[in-house]
Amino acid sequence: MTAVQVEQAWGAPRAVNSDLRSDGRTDQWVYRREGSDAYVYLTGGRVTSVSTHTERKYVRPGWSKGRVLAGLGPPDRKQYAGGEAWIYLPAAKDVQTATTITFECDRAFDVKRDVVR
Repeated sequence: MTAVQVEQAWGAPRAVNSDLRSDGRTDQWVYRREGSDAYVYLTGGRVTSVSTHTERKYVRPGWSKGRVLAGLGPPDRKQYAGGEAWIYLPAAKDVQTATTITFECDRAFDVKRDVVR
């Protein structure tokens, strides 16, 4: 499907997150469907996948703990020194990056990605 076809079928997305890398731009369109978020991923204006789980690279400060859990699932580890931090170890779609999300109250205020070798 093209981006135009997605909009014709699902309407305008609630949010659009973009990731610009050396191999091109990837967009994540966020929709609210059947009581939870659905994500449409597009590369070069064409759909590459549809998911109910988000990719770690799209997590942003301001997200609630509930939204992070819904998108990523439970963290691999938690730390409590200087605030609560959730750690996601490298995974199949992101084999070289560990993601640490630090929360203040119920909101993410820092999202850090570290390359793991």
